[in-house]
Amino acid sequence: MGDPANDLMDQSMTRFTHSLIPSDEYMEKLKTAAEKFTFEEGIEMDLLPATNFVHGIKPEGPLLAKKQSDAVLNEMDKSMSHLYSSSLSESQVYFMKEQTSFTHDVVRLAKFWFKSLYLGERPIYGVKTILELIAVAASMKEEDRDKKSLLRTFATFLDNVVRIDKLRLKFSNNNGRWELENTRDNNTYRAGLPTDNYIIEPSNPYNNLAKEMIHRDKEVKNLKEFAKISRLRISHAMRTNQVSVDSVFNLFRPLPTSLYRICFSDMDSPEMILGGDASFRRYNPDMKVQNENIMKKPGRKEFLDAVKIFLSSAVNAGSAALIANNKEVTLADVKQKVEQMIDEDLKGTSHTAWSPATDRFEDYDVVFTVPISNNLEMGGVKIGFRWK
Repeated sequence: MGDPANDLMDQSMTRFTHSLIPSDEYMEKLKTAAEKFTFEEGIEMDLLPATNFVHGIKPEGPLLAKKQSDAVLNEMDKSMSHLYSSSLSESQVYFMKEQTSFTHDVVRLAKFWFKSLYLGERPIYGVKTILELIAVAASMKEEDRDKKSLLRTFATFLDNVVRIDKLRLKFSNNNGRWELENTRDNNTYRAGLPTDNYIIEPSNPYNNLAKEMIHRDKEVKNLKEFAKISRLRISHAMRTNQVSVDSVFNLFRPLPTSLYRICFSDMDSPEMILGGDASFRRYNPDMKVQNENIMKKPGRKEFLDAVKIFLSSAVNAGSAALIANNKEVTLADVKQKVEQMIDEDLKGTSHTAWSPATDRFEDYDVVFTVPISNNLEMGGVKIGFRWK
């Protein structure tokens, strides 16, 4: 028999996860609006030429991806296989397309969690794919249960991220159906896989994504530490006797900035102001530097990059608790939660009412505007930083 509190929390998490997926009607409105956008100074993009190895192979049914994948593997130079990317190949697309709706919910939640992290200046190549595969693996194991739990599966995902540098993860395609291989089976090792740590890309069995973490010790350590803290929050949530706004809020609030002191140890205690911009309609956070002199200080750019992620996570957390508890999301409520998180999680102090010397955003060095992403028509939360 399940725990009623855990069931309520699981329902809250599912409700929140679904709120992150815009409706078809909303996406159509967004698409129509996008057609009116202009870029006065152009827009940067990368163009990467690619070779088509499949040569028109188009079998019908679920074997399409496997046939094309086999053709690519026969053509590629095995000694250079780790340099090939299959993220846009049909076999990679089909791998996710063939997963259940429950798995897609877990993957969305994992991606949302990752968006709240600042790991360091150097990116981990393929980390989003790695986390996606870990989420799929956790979901596949949960699918065997009579009653699936998003909360429990997300906890399993975090447990695996904590041991990401020790994971052995590989999927196999049997007659068009993807399955998680038993990595303890001796046959797995006879197939030529390493015996320590591997996360194999489904569309390229020669690409061990775990190798990309070798020279990113600090970033991987931060990722594991963040996962540990999130896992503790899950444990606390699962022990909660009743589901409240605060219980869900604490689950999604930004992770402690103390884990990356390199950026936050020298804040110089900037003065802050918080407000709202009802006219803001962008999907991504905006950062406006109004005093270029502050950028001359070493480490300031990295600090602001991390703050941008923190504030985005804070705004999402503020609305998450309201959504998960079937409460109306208002700009005033979200602002109050963000102010609390800035004090407690960013500055590491007790929350007190703010009394800025000036309420003119034009007088601040840097101004962030963060959208309430589940409803762009509500505008965004505006936060100003000013150094003395």
